[in-house]
Amino acid sequence: MGIFWNACSGRNDMNAKQKYQLNELLYLSVEGMASPEQIESLNALLESDPEALGHSFDFYLMLSELRKTNAIADAFLGTKNEKCEQLDLLERLAMEEKLAPSIEIAAKTEIASPAPIVPNAGTEQKTHAFNKVSIAIGLMSLAALLLMVVYVHFVPSRQSVAQLVKVMNVQSGKGFRTLEPGALFYNTDEPIQLQKGYLEIAFDYGAVVVLEGPCEFACKSSGGLQLNYGKAFATVPPEASGFTIETPISRVVDLGTEFGVHVEADGSSRVNVFKGQTRLVSTLQKTDKISEMLSADQSRKVDGVSGAIVNAAFEKEGFARYFDPEQQVVLRSSIINLAAVVGGGNGIDAISCGSGIDQATGQQKEFEEFSGQLDGTRAYALASNNPFVDGVFVPDGGEGPVIVSSRGHVFQQCPDTNGRYWGGVINGASHEAQLLGIPKHNLRLGSIAYGAGGTSSIYMHANQGVTFDLEAIRQAYPGLSLDRFTAVCGISESLNDYADRLRVWAGQWTKLEPDSSKADFFVLVDGRVQHEQRDLTVRTGATEISIEIHPQDRFLTLVTTQGSDPWGNTNDWTLFGAPYLHVSPMK
Repeated sequence: MGIFWNACSGRNDMNAKQKYQLNELLYLSVEGMASPEQIESLNALLESDPEALGHSFDFYLMLSELRKTNAIADAFLGTKNEKCEQLDLLERLAMEEKLAPSIEIAAKTEIASPAPIVPNAGTEQKTHAFNKVSIAIGLMSLAALLLMVVYVHFVPSRQSVAQLVKVMNVQSGKGFRTLEPGALFYNTDEPIQLQKGYLEIAFDYGAVVVLEGPCEFACKSSGGLQLNYGKAFATVPPEASGFTIETPISRVVDLGTEFGVHVEADGSSRVNVFKGQTRLVSTLQKTDKISEMLSADQSRKVDGVSGAIVNAAFEKEGFARYFDPEQQVVLRSSIINLAAVVGGGNGIDAISCGSGIDQATGQQKEFEEFSGQLDGTRAYALASNNPFVDGVFVPDGGEGPVIVSSRGHVFQQCPDTNGRYWGGVINGASHEAQLLGIPKHNLRLGSIAYGAGGTSSIYMHANQGVTFDLEAIRQAYPGLSLDRFTAVCGISESLNDYADRLRVWAGQWTKLEPDSSKADFFVLVDGRVQHEQRDLTVRTGATEISIEIHPQDRFLTLVTTQGSDPWGNTNDWTLFGAPYLHVSPMK
């Protein structure tokens, strides 16, 4: 192909230094190490020099044979020399050659041998006779060679490019075929309509795409999906960088990330970037702004009429990222909500507040009324009817280490407490004390009212502990990796709202101030303390927690205990806000 471009350019071959400089720019661009100035230089060179463009195509063809990659230099995106346009040009040339009238070849004639040249026979020069038949045959050979090159490189042969990993509740439409795990998709397949349900497809280069019906799609290559309408969520590892989703009016090129594409009913297309970076390219010719680079938490829309790229609201839970056919659940975010787990849910689907685990029995319970302070025991209560909760306990280290799991893990540094607790481990953050005239209300941290309006929380009035079974969660969702636990913790700001009533009710609380009630917070993994905060007060506010979870970790334990104030655990309105396990698709 480089020979063809050199012939068309009418230029001499680039010298060694020029080729070296061009190869260096191409390499830096493919590896993502090129500076903006180098990208700009490469763009200018490819736009102005057809020979350099041809050399670049040879570079990428060779690279594709050496390693699995879809990486295309930024110089090919959004320029008039875009790769697809060059391929289209070659296809048109081949078609014109194919349809051109045939050349009539004259009958072969004898050509007299030229007279021998006699040295010093004079200065008159003889012209050589050209063989027209040889010229015609040469032209035909060149045309045949061109057609061969075009066919080999640009006429696709039937190849498998992706495999169906799993399906759930699928109903197909046009292009109906049996959609079962293990089925292969080919680059020559016609588009398939998915009327309902979910598909997970693994592409040969490493990208994984979740499709949600209704949609129409085709797997066009090992690194590319055609999405005519509907939703697709792509997870792309670094080795598959360059994975592309084509829509009727746009192209989304991945640079190693997680992103979602939604082709809407009016023809417009929307892209949401959740991790990393992607480039969005408008393929309509009605707009000047034809491409834009997007980063995490950004969203753009390509208008279906004008092709303009415009800002769009970020759809945090707008795409199906993961689904489980056995559990019949669909994950639309990157978290498992442990507050919902405490409430008896699966951690993915929403569940109403108020349900939780009774400290005395370990059983699920609806907390409609609160019975005040209760005396705990040192026994570890198994949560037998909650599949993701191992058990609950009342932490009191006065008599030694406290057991925090069914496998005998212990909390060595547990503080000495009065062994009392209030309520239970509850999904939500509602507190009331009728005897004190304190109405039922939502607890607050950082001015956020938890347990209301979608702000999840585990209410654990000191002294209490709960242990989650991470391995049970892994087994329930085998395609997910548990990566990190995050939350905020603290004493509710609403304690100050009712300070006057507390002072009147008990003489020993006459000096009750925002810093008077204190509480401790701990997070353990397999009995090892990973986060510790002592004597937090209302004024401390919301304290952030972030803990990495490893594949070998089995149990996650949350603990809250009374602080060093003289009132024990009284008025310790403690909670864990937004308690989330962050997950990602298993690599």
